[in-house]
Amino acid sequence: MQAIRVPQDRVGVLVGKDGETKTMFEEKTHTTLKISGGVVEVTGDPVDEYVALAAVHAVARGFNPKKALKLLDDNFCLVLVDLKDFASTPKSIRRLKGRVIGERGRTRKYIERSTGTYVCVYGKTVGIIGPFEAVEAAKHAVNLLLSGAQHATAYRELDMNQ
Repeated sequence: MQAIRVPQDRVGVLVGKDGETKTMFEEKTHTTLKISGGVVEVTGDPVDEYVALAAVHAVARGFNPKKALKLLDDNFCLVLVDLKDFASTPKSIRRLKGRVIGERGRTRKYIERSTGTYVCVYGKTVGIIGPFEAVEAAKHAVNLLLSGAQHATAYRELDMNQ
């Protein structure tokens, strides 16, 4: 059995309407999820537990459950970039989130389309789900943006990696 903390506002997403999402997670990962007070306990075969824990972690970091279940594929991985590594004040963290998301979500969508990944900005993290090589390219672009590079520079780097 392994446990992970989930923010209270994400517990409802993990459970789903009438427990549908939780049941779907349990069926697809061959594990049992016990949710109480923001703590999710995963029970099952150790390999299945590991995969289920990664998917639950993705939901906790803002991904929708269908995208989180992509982690069941052995080629997919989850990478989190901590915004606190690039900024210290709440105002600067909000600014950095805006840089990654872009105007009307354009930058986030460009990163997703260019790399074939899913990008989610939630709380003080940027989460990326996708094939390993694509995740590395997306992470590089996100790190460029968070380090203050111009958007055009990040886009050019993404285009060169395609």
